[in-house]
Amino acid sequence: MGKCKFIFVCVSMVLLGQSSNAIAQSSPPSSPENLHACKQARKELEFVSSIRTISQDEKRMRMNAAIAQVNAACGTQMPLMQEPDKVIINQGQGGGHQQ
Repeated sequence: MGKCKFIFVCVSMVLLGQSSNAIAQSSPPSSPENLHACKQARKELEFVSSIRTISQDEKRMRMNAAIAQVNAACGTQMPLMQEPDKVIINQGQGGGHQQ
């Protein structure tokens, strides 16, 4: 992966709350077939991380699928994106409207 593409993926992962350590520490696959599969998986991850026209939930699901492919093809252990914390707003003890 070229330096520019590598930086793009790393920055994308950092912006999305992920660690890029798994990408930087991955060892290259040994066979030519594995090398091709690894390159294709990383290319797909780069593409999915650049999509801006889908919801955050859809993007997280697609990113996790692409990350899993990279992990399988490249032998990395990149963490999956976690669902964001849910914000719960408590409306008081009555739990509703006052009359």
